[in-house]
Amino acid sequence: LTFTLTVIGETERDRVVYRSGAQPGDTVWVSGFLGFAAAGLALLRGGVEPGNPAFDPLREQHLNPRARVELGGKLGASGLATAMMDLSDGLATDLAHLCKQSGVAARVVARDLPGIAALAEAARLLGADPEQWVVGGGEDFELLFTAHSEDRSRVLELGRQCGVALTLVGSVVEGEGVTLIRQRQDGTSEEVAIAYQGYDHFRNRAGG
Repeated sequence: LTFTLTVIGETERDRVVYRSGAQPGDTVWVSGFLGFAAAGLALLRGGVEPGNPAFDPLREQHLNPRARVELGGKLGASGLATAMMDLSDGLATDLAHLCKQSGVAARVVARDLPGIAALAEAARLLGADPEQWVVGGGEDFELLFTAHSEDRSRVLELGRQCGVALTLVGSVVEGEGVTLIRQRQDGTSEEVAIAYQGYDHFRNRAGG
């Protein structure tokens, strides 16, 4: 069965947060933990340790994702978010969309991405890369937003009020695209372009 649902609503003008409001100097935030849904799907497809309770949060995130409705509403009402959207296609792709709409670029710090450590064992069993789940897995249905750098403490407090972990993962800069900053084993860093490396709705079309 295939179902299509369209939801149309309205809100107060001053509570609308678009994708186009990010500016250089803003910080980049995400809610919750990324990559859990992708890891849960991989575990279910592979039939890997279905009785292991350590993997329950991963499977649950894929099967029963929770939309951050309260958090989104409070961010809109507070005026803290300069740009915002949900994370459905993966951080790399959705942040690239936000940056394109805002006419800016973003730099993301790999070590700050929430969820990688919790994915390590599942990734080992499946021979997968936990960073790829976090950056490009998709279907997290968390929130991605930007905020002024001086509002960090206010953003964290709003997250505590909603009972949702909020993590600062990067910054908005001039230019275009999304760059991931990784630490090499020798202590040096590398920058990798990651824009549009998540789910692609047109991937299976001819020439895609």
